[in-house]
Amino acid sequence: MCATAHFLAPLACAAWLLAAPPAQAQNGPPPGPPPEAIAACSGKADGDAVTIVLPDGQSLAATCRTMRDGQLAARPDHPPGGHPPPPR
Repeated sequence: MCATAHFLAPLACAAWLLAAPPAQAQNGPPPGPPPEAIAACSGKADGDAVTIVLPDGQSLAATCRTMRDGQLAARPDHPPGGHPPPPR
């Protein structure tokens, strides 16, 4: 019985984790793009190359993309942290 309990406990934990909704769904929709990303695309079109200037003075190469809500915002070509931008 003890060996069975040790085997089932991790499976029960894994099932609970898989059944739990993502944290994002619990906290509402994800935040929108930062003001710098919106400002960089002012007067631009979807697909235009722009530069985002962050509050700390750092500059990022980006591309204007139409968000799900229809707003145009810059998405970094190479986001900080080395992660690629999400697919369109």
